[in-house]
Amino acid sequence: AYRVRENLVRPYCGFLALDGPAWPSVEAACEPARRGVRPVPIYAVLGNHDLVLPESPKLQREEIPRFIPNWHVPSSAVEVVVGRSEGKPNEAGLLQDARAARAWLANKAGVPESEIILIGRSLGGGVAVQLAAADGCRGLVVERSFTSLPDVAAHKSPWLMARVIMQNRFTSRESIVNYHGPLLVLHGTIDDLIPYEQGVQLFEAANEPKKFVALEGIGHNDALPPEYHQALDEFLVSLGDGT
Repeated sequence: AYRVRENLVRPYCGFLALDGPAWPSVEAACEPARRGVRPVPIYAVLGNHDLVLPESPKLQREEIPRFIPNWHVPSSAVEVVVGRSEGKPNEAGLLQDARAARAWLANKAGVPESEIILIGRSLGGGVAVQLAAADGCRGLVVERSFTSLPDVAAHKSPWLMARVIMQNRFTSRESIVNYHGPLLVLHGTIDDLIPYEQGVQLFEAANEPKKFVALEGIGHNDALPPEYHQALDEFLVSLGDGT
């Protein structure tokens, strides 16, 4: 079952994981399972707006089964628990929480942490890139994310001197060169928060094997189009096949 790990979620990030012990019931409903492909653990780091609203658990419970639509995960397999972490969120704290949540999933699934698929959306992309660069992973998906947080701030407020004064940086373009594994990058062509060019630059800095998908006419918070789901499904199936 998908689960947002309680007490490991800072206000700025949510963590979704495919819970290992629930695999038998989920596999029965998964199209890849009928093709003889066993699902692998998935750990998704969401952006800062995904799980902070009062209605977020209900929305996520409805949306998560469509996160990988062709796997047909039943809504009954979804459990969402919004974290209750306290304190002021920062880069070090987010990475600490992310590593703890990944370790929890690896233990539950009975696999090495390097065998978990990481999916990062928006701010969560910065978290996922840092984990993949430092420790490796089965595969990395980065959706509508950035080259660095100061680059995003400089785009929105050029007068701010963000590259000088910002302490929370998430330098994804610098870090991704240390990741050596399958990569899928997706970015909307009309993203007004994180420019499309940053997605391209992040992709160009990465090692092979990698694939870039331009989401035509899609902004930062727009609903994801069919080509997104198709690309994600193909990528995940390829990892499950070991190809």
